[in-house]
Amino acid sequence: MKLLSDIGLVYLMFVAGLEVDLEQFHRTRNRSIGFGFFTFIVPMIVGTIVGRLFGFGWNASILIGSLFASHTLLAYPIVSRMGLVNNEAVMVTIGATIFTDIGALLVLAVCVGIHAGDFTTFSLVRLLLSLAIYSAIILFGFSWAGREFFRRSGDEEGNQFFVLFCWSSLSQLWEPN
Repeated sequence: MKLLSDIGLVYLMFVAGLEVDLEQFHRTRNRSIGFGFFTFIVPMIVGTIVGRLFGFGWNASILIGSLFASHTLLAYPIVSRMGLVNNEAVMVTIGATIFTDIGALLVLAVCVGIHAGDFTTFSLVRLLLSLAIYSAIILFGFSWAGREFFRRSGDEEGNQFFVLFCWSSLSQLWEPN
């Protein structure tokens, strides 16, 4: 049941990403980052305080805070059916959700590293640098490569399928074994 719920959640986020107007998303990115920061940091602090009040250690309390801070797009299908996908508030919320989920995953990676005992400042810097490089490649490299491919080959359905297939194949190479 857990696997099916995870698959459904990933599918929901995939569908949300397909329906996002990228031009409007770029126009609202600063508000998304600001809203995402506050919707991450406030629950993170509250969750950490709650964890400490219940007697957990710092690592466990921060992990509880990151669980409070992470949220998903469960209401997205309703918003989509109502035709509100291109609403500016919805775009800001989608961007903020991306920010909070990345933040929660970073906190999780750091907490797991600390718990396993192999966490160092170098590993944190390496993790953040890897995230920055990966994000730059995804945000700028794939965007540029996709535009060039479709400009040269045409915007046919077969070409779109080919690009999605190649992109998913490349993303499999980045996943740890």
